[in-house]
Amino acid sequence: RMGDEQVTLEQGDLLVVDRDGRRLFKVDRATGAQPLLSSGAQFSAPQGLAVRSTGEIVVADPAGLFEVNPQTGAQRRFSTALTGFGSLQLVFDAAGDAVVLESTGLRRVAWKPSGLGAETTLLALPVGTTLTFFQGDSLAREGGGNLLVTGFGVGGDGVYRIGPTGAPIQVLKPGFTTDVWNDLALEANGNLIAVGDDFTTGPGVYRIDPVTGLATPLSTGAAWLEPSGVAVALDGEIFVGDAGTCTTAGCTGASLVRVNATTGARMSVWSGGFIT
Repeated sequence: RMGDEQVTLEQGDLLVVDRDGRRLFKVDRATGAQPLLSSGAQFSAPQGLAVRSTGEIVVADPAGLFEVNPQTGAQRRFSTALTGFGSLQLVFDAAGDAVVLESTGLRRVAWKPSGLGAETTLLALPVGTTLTFFQGDSLAREGGGNLLVTGFGVGGDGVYRIGPTGAPIQVLKPGFTTDVWNDLALEANGNLIAVGDDFTTGPGVYRIDPVTGLATPLSTGAAWLEPSGVAVALDGEIFVGDAGTCTTAGCTGASLVRVNATTGARMSVWSGGFIT
C-alpha cells in the first residue's frame, strides 16, 4: 500500500478521511505533506474518524466501523453496516466504546480487538417532539460524558445535549435559528466550535457557548465555501475541512484550513493531493 514509506504517528497529528478517494491520510501541520495511511480495500465512502485513548484509529464508513493499522494500512471491521444521512461521525465513550451518529439515531459499538463488537441503540429518532431529526452531521463528546449533536424538534433547533445513555435530551438554546452546523468540536474550556452556515452571516467557523447555545462568528467571509469538518488540536488551533463548491456531480476546490483560535485568521490553506 505504501511501498517502502514508513509513516510515524504522534499524539496531536492531524488525520483526514477522504470520501471520494476512499482513503485515510495524515497531513503534516508544518509542511502540508500528505502521507497515505490506508486506501481502498473495504472502504466504500469513509466519513468519520476518531482515535481511542489507547491509540487505535477508527474510521466510520457505510460498510461499518474499521480499525486501521497505520503501518500496514490493514482495515479490520468490527461493526455491522451503518446508515448515514450525509456523513457518519463517531466518538469514544469513557469505556472506550464507539458511539456513532447515524441518520436514525445513536448507536454504541463495544470495542473488540477481533470480531464484531456488541451493538446497542442509545437513541432512536424521533424522540417524541423533543428531537425529531438530526441537522447536519455533528457529534462531539464532552468531558463529563454528555453527547452533543445538532438537531431539530418542536421546541427549537440547534445544538442538543444528550446524556451518556441517550437521555435526557436538552436543546441548548430553545427557539428556531437559521444555523446549519455540519460538524462540532470542543475546546479545552468547554466551548464548542461549529462549522457550517448561518444564513445571516454566511458559511464559516463559529464559537458556541456550551450553556446558552449562542453562536458567535469566529471566521467567516467569501473564502469559506462548504465547511464540513472541524477538529481542535491540543494546542488550541482549529482545523477545518472545506468541501469547496459542491453539486450533485461532486465537489471541487476542497481545502484543509488552519484557523487561529483567537483571531479567526486563516493561517494555512492546503489543497490538492488527497484532499478532494
